[in-house]
Amino acid sequence: VAGRNLPQDSLISVRYGGARRQAALSKLARHSLRFPAAADAESDAGGAAAEETLKVEVMQVVSSRRLALKPSEEVYSLPMPSSSSNSGYPSAADLLLDLRVRWTEDGGGPADAGGAAQAAPE
Repeated sequence: VAGRNLPQDSLISVRYGGARRQAALSKLARHSLRFPAAADAESDAGGAAAEETLKVEVMQVVSSRRLALKPSEEVYSLPMPSSSSNSGYPSAADLLLDLRVRWTEDGGGPADAGGAAQAAPE
């Protein structure tokens, strides 16, 4: 993958079927995005395999921050620092994200797809 005239800090998001993969443009020069094999493709009237659809999005990070989760807290209000390369967005003082983290019955921490915690914007 090579991006011409794309900011080097761009994120590439690819959706194929029900799977989505995302990676930094700079990493895609060295690593591939892997997807599950397509379900048996249907054929058109002439017997040719139907075309598959791939959705590709180029995104840019407006802000990024790490959060230390505390089992005793459920609601977090995060000031989000503005990336200096994203002029045109509000100042860091204006970027705020409210999150609610709900823990599952087992009280475990955040986990993989099985998920012990769910985070959603307020």
